[in-house]
Amino acid sequence: MNCRMGGFWCLIVVYVCASSICAATSISGDIAGMKFTTKGNPYVVEDDIVVPEDKKAVIESGCILLFKPFTGLAVHGDLYVKGTSRERVVFTSIYDKQYNPQSQRDANPFDWNGIFVAQKAGNVKLENFVLHYSVYGVKSKRDIIIVVNGIFSKNGQFHFSIQDDIQFVQDKIPYSYNSSEAEADTPKDEGQSSGNKSARKKDPRKKKIVKFASGSLLGAVGLAGAGFGIYSTMEANSKFDKSEAAQTLVESDSYYSQYEENRQNSILGYVSAGVAIPAAAAIFLFWKVEQPEIKEPSLKVGWNSQRDVNCTLLWYF
Repeated sequence: MNCRMGGFWCLIVVYVCASSICAATSISGDIAGMKFTTKGNPYVVEDDIVVPEDKKAVIESGCILLFKPFTGLAVHGDLYVKGTSRERVVFTSIYDKQYNPQSQRDANPFDWNGIFVAQKAGNVKLENFVLHYSVYGVKSKRDIIIVVNGIFSKNGQFHFSIQDDIQFVQDKIPYSYNSSEAEADTPKDEGQSSGNKSARKKDPRKKKIVKFASGSLLGAVGLAGAGFGIYSTMEANSKFDKSEAAQTLVESDSYYSQYEENRQNSILGYVSAGVAIPAAAAIFLFWKVEQPEIKEPSLKVGWNSQRDVNCTLLWYF
């Protein structure tokens, strides 16, 4: 009886593992014309994937692409990534435990190459996606590319570049480039950084820059005032001593006049320091710049789910 039960459970384990392996979709090479939907999740990139010239690839919302080491996506044709604010498209490392809970190691920057857009690529529009743990994020050799609400984090060299010009992109803050649609697609309470002038109005980076610049300026003024006050005090003491030791009345009056001038300068310096330094401290301590909360899609794991990835041996080296 025990042998039979043992055999029964072995069959169950084998069935679950086989089902899990089938749940992952392995991809490589030419992906033009492939149908990317959540039913195929997760898509495991075994080798470089390519959108050839004069061909098109469309990746629908909620799709999850897990890249093995030294792999990436090269775009020579048209690429449309159609994520939404609720269901983003995910580009990340095979070792990312948020999307591959069975990974035996932690994900790190430089795990996979990134998305490369060639100079002669066609239409490239990337909407509402996340991109983690790559070497260079999105590297585009052409400036005619549209990015809408892309979220980058933990990439090695940089997040996004245009014709080798690295763009300023902050971790986990939605970023848009060349898109007048960015504001329409972004919820009103969601922060956004952008390559567009219209989108920059809502950019929380400006508040950070103003905070840092104001605090630093006031701190510098305070330190300069303190230094000036100390110097003037030393000079005042020196002039007073010389005034006391002067041999003639004219010489004594001259030194005393200089003493009074330095004494007033020292007071001015100390007052400046007393005002500016506390003000700088208050700015750094109490001026809060809120960061938008970024919600990313998570890979559902369960025995009865089409996305079950338990025992997926294909995912490991």
